[in-house]
Amino acid sequence: MAQLEHPLSRQEKVKTVSSLLKQAPPEEFCEAFSDLRLLVGDDSLMCQEAASLCALHNKLHFTPVRRKECEVLLTRHNELEENHFLDSQRQVSFKFDHLRKEASEFQAHPQEDEKGEAWRRALYEGLKAYVSSHYPGGICSVFIKDTAIRKILIACIAGRLNFCYCWKKPHHLHPPGL
Repeated sequence: MAQLEHPLSRQEKVKTVSSLLKQAPPEEFCEAFSDLRLLVGDDSLMCQEAASLCALHNKLHFTPVRRKECEVLLTRHNELEENHFLDSQRQVSFKFDHLRKEASEFQAHPQEDEKGEAWRRALYEGLKAYVSSHYPGGICSVFIKDTAIRKILIACIAGRLNFCYCWKKPHHLHPPGL
């Protein structure tokens, strides 16, 4: 293998690895991470960066959490604080270990905005029916976001159409009177 004239600094390696892992296809983070680990040859660097890169990847690609306590997509829209997320539908919060893909520490998290919750629930029910009929095994989540100007609903869908194609995209909705 050819040697670089000027080997990459630790910071340049982190930036390069981070850029490549951000582009890893959904559900292929582990494979991409393992390949890069071999190429970089610096286990301490890779282990140090793994948790934050995995968390970012999970949120960017709407990783589903399916447990008896909750069924929700991990996104930046339902992140309460670092590694803690909200399932608006079941009104629970939980901690998520991104490396192990395990949810734990479930707690009740009731919604305070009754009007907004009614809008959110109505959109969720319609979206759930659509996802069930068009994306077998698909999952959707709807979240309320409070902006400085108004409240908005954010609908996220994750579903596989076939083996080669995966569709995940956030949608923003601004209901009148919310």
